[in-house]
Amino acid sequence: MPELNFTPEQRAAIDTRGSTVLVSAAAGSGKTRVLTERLMAYLTDAEHPVDIDHFLVITYTRAAAAELSSRILDGIYARIASDPENRRLRRQVALCARAEIGTIHSFCADFLRANCAALALAPDFQVADTERCAALRAAALEHTLERAYTRLDTDAPFHLLADTVGGGRDDARLGELVLSLYDKMQCHARPEQWAQRQVDLLAL
Repeated sequence: MPELNFTPEQRAAIDTRGSTVLVSAAAGSGKTRVLTERLMAYLTDAEHPVDIDHFLVITYTRAAAAELSSRILDGIYARIASDPENRRLRRQVALCARAEIGTIHSFCADFLRANCAALALAPDFQVADTERCAALRAAALEHTLERAYTRLDTDAPFHLLADTVGGGRDDARLGELVLSLYDKMQCHARPEQWAQRQVDLLAL
């Protein structure tokens, strides 16, 4: 099969072994192609090949997971075309059906269902859809603001914030700011620590 062209950085991401690898890349930079090629390198390693169902491959969206699965299958078929007698490659086609390639949500849901008894969860739990999540988010915001308002007499900073942002009219803008800050915090591995750093910086 034809040789794919990769940049030195992409080639390093594909070939590095024996250590944890963290790769940061922008949208459209070829992440899926590089990940596919890295997996294919493991599948076809001459000395220590690894079956596709021994990997856990996590993506953020169902579309990305489907695309990755498709590319892996295409890569396997391309190599079979170059080596039709390779039984191991043919076996990978069958193993793809049970390979762990999906979203982080589906992986977590499967893990929880497999351990419902130990976690005291109902086995028929469901992952909340977008509308349900939005409703829970709104309820949590309302509860949080209500708790803050009950402490207005003793919480001067919040009183000042609410008065400044709301302009003495309503707290719609304040709610938007709280949710925006929450979303920003979720982008960090340790959101509470990140928030505390921002507080410390503002205190200076």
